[in-house]
Amino acid sequence: MARIIATPGRLVHLLIEMNLQLSAVEIVVFDEADRLFEQGFDEHVSTIMKALPTKKQSLLFSATLPANLLQFARATLVDPLLLRLDLDTKLSPSLSSEFLITTKQAKYGALLHLLRKLPDDEPTIVFAATKYAVEFLSTVLTRAHLDHTFIYGSMDPTARSIAMSQFRSHKKNIMIVTDVAARGLDIPLLNHVINFDYPENSKIFLHRVGRAARAGRSGNAYSLVNVDEVGYVLDLALFLGRKIYLGDGDRTTDIVLSTASGRCLSDECEFVQNLLKHDCELVSCHDV
Repeated sequence: MARIIATPGRLVHLLIEMNLQLSAVEIVVFDEADRLFEQGFDEHVSTIMKALPTKKQSLLFSATLPANLLQFARATLVDPLLLRLDLDTKLSPSLSSEFLITTKQAKYGALLHLLRKLPDDEPTIVFAATKYAVEFLSTVLTRAHLDHTFIYGSMDPTARSIAMSQFRSHKKNIMIVTDVAARGLDIPLLNHVINFDYPENSKIFLHRVGRAARAGRSGNAYSLVNVDEVGYVLDLALFLGRKIYLGDGDRTTDIVLSTASGRCLSDECEFVQNLLKHDCELVSCHDV
């Protein structure tokens, strides 16, 4: 059986410019379907569907169900069946979540302090908001002698493959990622997820931390939260229907807020402040 793997834009180009025929296709799969529609490829997808035979099986894999994707499914698919692997508002009962309140200035020191506390042989993913944040954190971790790797959406494919191989083989057990880069990654046996930049959307939070505590294993999710981000934590509590506790509580069923503090944390914060004063490369990354 012949297979074609293509991006929507390139496949449409082949259909139009090279008169590619898809009349013999029996199965069509749209992976990351929600992202295709979010990025404006809905017309390309519609063009591809029109070029396919009426009798076929269509599969759409999606992390979310935006309105335009649902409209497409209702208008294009015949008797579609929705299969949900999990509920949007559910976290694994084996996942322990901790929310550490800190300041923007102390976040970097808090991250270093947390990473040093975690076992060296347990895989950990750190989520950052942008490519530039990933590069800055990578420089900080390098200066702090914390071995790691990183990926982001626009990364060179070869470099991305090397980074993933290092993480999968446990040559490096810390990986810094963006949400875009992490989509579609199959990372088995992940122990820890750290939200350095807290997500504004509760569903994104679930998608991030849901990578740990899979297949009956336990896992941990840590979120570094500054004052400006506390509102997003309150939104998460409402979204999950969980109670909020300060300091004490069940971290598998409640939202437990605690304050990052201690001598070791102060030392890490001082280390980062000194880097920002004297490391020109780090300062240039921080100013982006």
